[in-house]
Amino acid sequence: MEIYSQRKYGCLPPTFDPALKFEQFWTKEMPDIPVAVDHLDLFETWNVLGNDRYGNCVAVAAANYSRIVTQALAGVEDYPTMDEVTELYKTQNARFPRQDGGMNIQSMLNWWSKNSWSGRKVVAYAAINYRNLPELKAAIAIFGGVLPGITVTSANHPQFSQGKPWDYSRGDRSQGGHCIVAAGYKGNPKDQVTFVTWGRETSFTDAYIASKWNECWVAILPEHLGNAAFLQGVDISKLAEHYRSLTGKELPIPPQPIPNPQPIPNPRPIPIPIPIPNPIPNPIPDPIVSPDPPTPIVVGSEWYVSEQSDQEIILRKLA
Repeated sequence: MEIYSQRKYGCLPPTFDPALKFEQFWTKEMPDIPVAVDHLDLFETWNVLGNDRYGNCVAVAAANYSRIVTQALAGVEDYPTMDEVTELYKTQNARFPRQDGGMNIQSMLNWWSKNSWSGRKVVAYAAINYRNLPELKAAIAIFGGVLPGITVTSANHPQFSQGKPWDYSRGDRSQGGHCIVAAGYKGNPKDQVTFVTWGRETSFTDAYIASKWNECWVAILPEHLGNAAFLQGVDISKLAEHYRSLTGKELPIPPQPIPNPQPIPNPRPIPIPIPIPNPIPNPIPDPIVSPDPPTPIVVGSEWYVSEQSDQEIILRKLA
C-alpha cells in the first residue's frame, strides 16, 4: 500500500500578472497537429528530486521540463540534479529546508528569465489557454511540454496508485496545489494529456483539465530556437513585438553559434587531352598499265602481228 503523505504539493495559487500569451505569436500555419504525441516515451525512469519530502514540485517540474526539451528537441539530455532543484527552490524559500513554503510558477519563470539556471536562461515565457484543446496540443507538440498548475483531489491518489488517468467528478475534495509537466497527448476520443509527477507517468482526462487546471505555462529555452517545429509554429517577429510591448525591452535571443567553415577542397586538376595522331593512310599502289596490244600488219594477203622476243621480232600469223 502506497503512503500518500510521501507525495508532496507546493504550487502556490496563480497571481495572473501581465504576461505573454501563446496565441499572440502562434502562427497556426504549422503542419497538421499530430494525432498523438508523447515526448515522455524518450525516457524510461524519472527522479522524484525531493518531492516526496518537500513542496518543491514547481522546481522539480522545471527540471523535468528542461530534460524533455533538451532531449526531444536538441538530442542532448540535460537533467538538472537535486542540488540544482534546491538552488531554484531557494529563490522563493531562502531558508530551505527550514522554510518549505512552495513556489509560484510565474514567479519562478520570471526569475529564470533573468538568471541562468542549469546552464541556460529562459528567453521568454507565455501563458497557454489550456481550455482550448487544439492550442494546448499545439503547445505540447511545438515546445515539447507545458507547465500547468493544478489542484490534486481526493480521487487522484487512488487513481495514481492504480495507474488510471486523473479524472474529476463532483464531490471530489481538493487536497492542494501541484505543478507537473504535461508532455504528450493520446489519440483517443478524450485526448488524454500525459504527464509526469512523483517519478511516474500517467494522464489526465479532459474533465480534469477543464475543472482542476488553474494555469498553464510554456518556457522558451535556447534549444527551441533552432527547432523546425518551433520555427514553423512561432512567429518570431510577433513574439518580439509583444515582448517589447510588455517589457519595454528587446527579446533576448542568444546568438546562435557560427558553424565552423567547411574546408574548400583543392580543385581536381583538369586533365590535358593527349592528341590522337591521324592514322597513316595505306599507300595507294601505282596503277598497273597494260601494254598496248600489238598492231596487226599485212604481208601479201595475210595478217600478221609482231611479237618481240629476247633479241628478235617474230611475226605471228593471225588465224
